Amino acid sequence: MSASRLSEHWERGRSVVLVTVTGWSPLKKTSRRRRLAFQSLAAAATKYDISLVITSPKRLLGLAHFPGWTSSETPGKEWRRKVSNMNRQTVIYDAMYLDDLKAYQISYPHLLKAVAKQDIPMFNPVLPSKSTLYELLTQNRIRGGRLPRTITQVTPTRVIQILDESDRVWLKPVYGSGGRNIVMIDRLPNGRYELTAERYRGKHLHQEMDRQRLVQFIRQLTTYRQYMAQEHIELGVTREGRKVDFRVTVQRKDSGAWGVTATTARTGAAGSVLTNYHAGGRIRSLTNAHHDYHLLNSFGVTPSDLSHMNEFALRVARRLQSHYPRLGILGLDVGHTPQGEFYVYDFNGRPGRDILTDDEVVQFMDCVAGYAKYLSNRRLD
Repeated sequence: MSASRLSEHWERGRSVVLVTVTGWSPLKKTSRRRRLAFQSLAAAATKYDISLVITSPKRLLGLAHFPGWTSSETPGKEWRRKVSNMNRQTVIYDAMYLDDLKAYQISYPHLLKAVAKQDIPMFNPVLPSKSTLYELLTQNRIRGGRLPRTITQVTPTRVIQILDESDRVWLKPVYGSGGRNIVMIDRLPNGRYELTAERYRGKHLHQEMDRQRLVQFIRQLTTYRQYMAQEHIELGVTREGRKVDFRVTVQRKDSGAWGVTATTARTGAAGSVLTNYHAGGRIRSLTNAHHDYHLLNSFGVTPSDLSHMNEFALRVARRLQSHYPRLGILGLDVGHTPQGEFYVYDFNGRPGRDILTDDEVVQFMDCVAGYAKYLSNRRLD
């Protein structure tokens, strides 16, 4: 049998089709990490005996027939072009990151409507605003930790009310990325306030003002985008005085159950109020560090704390799943205070893979393929 016949036979034997929607083809010369992600996804698709197709929102918009790329069995050639058809076992993995969304800002919303209309299983879409997620999660307490007190309808009056009760408040965009446009407000003596932002409209902001000027600033801020106000959570610090928090990446597997893919310690740049990697922070994987007491101690946690943090993150994910049944991937930012409390204070429906190790990227993509097969099987039940 020829190589082409073998390839056709190999595809016909795989009834589950995993359509991965992304902004760029796997042939585009991009970062090593992105290439590893695509290669790992192809290997995972083979493991779960499903067919993988990578395409863009514009190409997929017709839904019935669409061009894309699939993994190739030809030596020295990783990908080949393919025209695919939708079937009852098709599942869509939404792998659109920020640059992808900008490039397809017209066709992507149309695709979401078309997919919803035909009820095609799709996971990892854009989550609702963070303010909506906070409102859902704070309806009932989640065992093992807390969420910061949050005001989802920001007005100058409400922000000042919080500042009258607390020395520090954070203003965060309800759709945010990488610590951009987050503003920290400190209450000073004599009715004055200090504002600090490290990535505010591309600039560093450090300014002191009175109450009247603060009211004007908040009004101006909320004119550009929707914000929420959040109480300050005191994070742990390293010996060098860098702030520390943790990203717990959780995913659903081929069984449909949630599991922890990676736990990553994030330390802010020297003197920074942010821990975000793209804001100059540092990262260190703690996924396999339960017995590395010295490493854990350097971030102010114990093996028990690490397990507690992971379990808390899984409970939050399961709570959100009850509202969004096909939710399959989450990146949760967890703060561990010096008093030993755990807070989830940020949610990422598309957690970046750049903070993961190579092994964690492979595991991430294994879960993607496994969960796709689970969704397809559930559709047929």
